[in-house]
Amino acid sequence: MPSFLFAMFVYSLLNRLMKPTYQYTKKEKVKKATIYILLDKVLTVLGVLVTFLFVLVLLGKAVVHHISYWSFVVIWVFLTYLVLPRIHQLFTSIYIPTYFLLRTKTGDGLLGDPVNMGFLGSEKDIHACMRRAGFVMADPITFKSSLGIVISSLLGKKYPAAPVSSLYLFERKQDFAYQQEVEGSSVQRHHIRFYKVDEGWKLINGQKVDYLAAGTFDCGIGMTNATLQVTHKIDEFVDCEREYIKESLCYYDKGVRSEMVRVLPTPIKDVNGGGDAISTDGNLALVDVRGAYERAMRDGVDLEQIDTIDFIKDNDVLVKELPPKSFMVIGLGIFIKMIVLSVLFVMLWMNMQGSEDELIVLGFIGVEFVSNLIGFVLYRLSYRKHKWARLVLMGLLLVGAVLKLVEVYLASSLTMLEVFDASISMALMLVASSYDIRQFVYQVIKRGDK
Repeated sequence: MPSFLFAMFVYSLLNRLMKPTYQYTKKEKVKKATIYILLDKVLTVLGVLVTFLFVLVLLGKAVVHHISYWSFVVIWVFLTYLVLPRIHQLFTSIYIPTYFLLRTKTGDGLLGDPVNMGFLGSEKDIHACMRRAGFVMADPITFKSSLGIVISSLLGKKYPAAPVSSLYLFERKQDFAYQQEVEGSSVQRHHIRFYKVDEGWKLINGQKVDYLAAGTFDCGIGMTNATLQVTHKIDEFVDCEREYIKESLCYYDKGVRSEMVRVLPTPIKDVNGGGDAISTDGNLALVDVRGAYERAMRDGVDLEQIDTIDFIKDNDVLVKELPPKSFMVIGLGIFIKMIVLSVLFVMLWMNMQGSEDELIVLGFIGVEFVSNLIGFVLYRLSYRKHKWARLVLMGLLLVGAVLKLVEVYLASSLTMLEVFDASISMALMLVASSYDIRQFVYQVIKRGDK
């Protein structure tokens, strides 16, 4: 023992006398899909710039040429709901990191609901535990579920498995979600989104989890601050919902265990992406549901979820999951433009007198129709998740927007139809670069990802 202490003393003395050195180990660079990221960012920035210039040109013509008030409405809509939010989205992709922040994100990159629960157990155990406690798994957003929302509203039918909106964690939307209506009300409901974590991922205290979850309580209907869309508003005190879900799971399955884990140094007060106030003590409820499926089978619990919209027959089209709403807006916009151009072409063709100017106009309409037809083909390929098709579509929409910008700039006078046509081109270009469409078509590797 004395010799060991002497050796430790000598080792400590030598360390004090030796000059400190830094051992640098060069790491191999991880190859990333940089070409898609680079082109995506370039096209997005150019799209925002072109739209901003369009707003300035339209504003200048409205002031100088005394265009009617509806031009200012168009300017306000573009600045408030397209240009400024997209600029904000570009900046949030830089200053909001992609690593775990105990917050989900909206499709626009804004911070969403807090992550306030963690789960130990398999997906099968979670399904068994949630259904045993009276929760219903939310349907995916499909044609069938969308029709179910409309028909159930019109006919007064209940739809407890109505889809929930997508919130993102680890750069992907929830794996599944559960909800529970309050006394049959579709306005007030408990709901929780689940996200599977990567193998080996741990909480800040080193605790292993299999799933993270964000539980909130819908307390009413309102409008979002950013887009004025009608949506559910959540209760500010998200800790109450966390406790309700945790206690419900423990009550209906006595084998479930839970503990509180401190994940934030202080309580926080903030707002989510919809403008709802949120308040939390910074603790996460860690719920151990391992073995829940076996216990449910042993106790004879019926875990089958009944189809609550059985008044709509299933087929391959109806049950197919829908893309983001913004993606469908692009297809609808291109399709409408093709119809309008077709009608204009037919009307001019039937009434043409054979003059050179009429032929030139018909040629321009034909070229624009072919361009939109190509765009629609690229849209369908993007729907099938061909990455190159989305980038080419963004480039095609950008070229169309630039041509519309030049046309508006050179025009001595503008009609409402011309402004509307140019506005549609600008809007489609900006929508194509949105975050949720990017996530739908392909996964982008961002800062902090490996």
